Amino acid sequence: MGVALSGGIDSSLVAALSAKHYPGQIHAFTVGYPGQPESDERPIARRFAEHLGIPFTEVIVSTEEVEASFVELVMAYGHACGGYCGSWVLRGGAGRTRCWGACALVRDGR
Repeated sequence: MGVALSGGIDSSLVAALSAKHYPGQIHAFTVGYPGQPESDERPIARRFAEHLGIPFTEVIVSTEEVEASFVELVMAYGHACGGYCGSWVLRGGAGRTRCWGACALVRDGR
């Protein structure tokens, strides 16, 4: 089972509860962008996944990938909200291979 882990409170809680109730069955994923901008939470997500003892994968998405697939992103979510880009990519958007199998836990903190 995949869990989208941004390093924020909501996704960290989902990851922690999932790891507790489904030991050995959780794999955390996070999305980042080249250059690691100031808002990049990948290091926090990585440390938390290590703390939980769950596998962790970082997926890097370029600005060009998002721009080339922008219409697909809007069609998937019904609007152009940048906060959904990460979960969209992990689900197989921007021409990417889906990061997890049939089940994924994602929490958007809005």
